Amino acid sequence: MTRKGESITLSVSEQEKQQLQALAEAFNCKWGNRPNISRLLSAIAQNQLQVLDNADWSQDRIKALEAARQALIDRGDIAQAKEIARLLSSRSELSPPFRIIGH
Repeated sequence: MTRKGESITLSVSEQEKQQLQALAEAFNCKWGNRPNISRLLSAIAQNQLQVLDNADWSQDRIKALEAARQALIDRGDIAQAKEIARLLSSRSELSPPFRIIGH
């Protein structure tokens, strides 16, 4: 695998590097089977991923939406329940294991 583009240098701590790699993994930005920060940054630059404020909803709001989602499932309205799951997932209001299920 060869490099196609220009290169830049990022000055980040080891912890920040690990966090960026975790984001690259979560958003499937990989080089082969390894998370790739360059692919993550390219996806952001090309508007394939958006950087937004997330996780700012109150726990009461999240609990209410989750209760509504569960009630819709119980009622058999799976399509509407999935839409609530997508809303929560898109805002990163849910923990990562649920985010995967919600897609």
